[in-house]
Amino acid sequence: MALKSDEDKMWEEGVLGEIHPHQLCDTVLFLLGMNLALHGGEEYKKLHRPGFNPQITIGTDSDGQHCLIFQEDQRTKTNQGGLDRCELAPHQTFGFENVNKECCPVRLYKKYCSLLLKGGTKCDFYLHPMAKPLKNRSRDLEMVYFEFG
Repeated sequence: MALKSDEDKMWEEGVLGEIHPHQLCDTVLFLLGMNLALHGGEEYKKLHRPGFNPQITIGTDSDGQHCLIFQEDQRTKTNQGGLDRCELAPHQTFGFENVNKECCPVRLYKKYCSLLLKGGTKCDFYLHPMAKPLKNRSRDLEMVYFEFG
């Protein structure tokens, strides 16, 4: 887990941000891990992108604030539990909007998802940044930055 001072330094030095696709992908990976308590490579690898039964959805709390909701798979490498745990409900974690819009996990998650190449059969959430973005055929003004690896 990163300290708040370390996270602030990463924002200041441009390690985290949304200026280019690689930076946005790294930032989303970091923010999802920090805000949704993802741990272990298995949880990251099993994430599905929107349209493919995603584990992360966008919801609202009782105050109307937007949040990310991570619905844990029944079984993960870090939560095996054996046969006794098969009937337990999967755990949920929430990541809420940030007052600082620059590093808001909800806004950056939405932005990342909006830049994914639509269609295809691969469900992987983390896609490769493209060398040259493509125009989205359905909307001329939108660019697509991530493709299947």
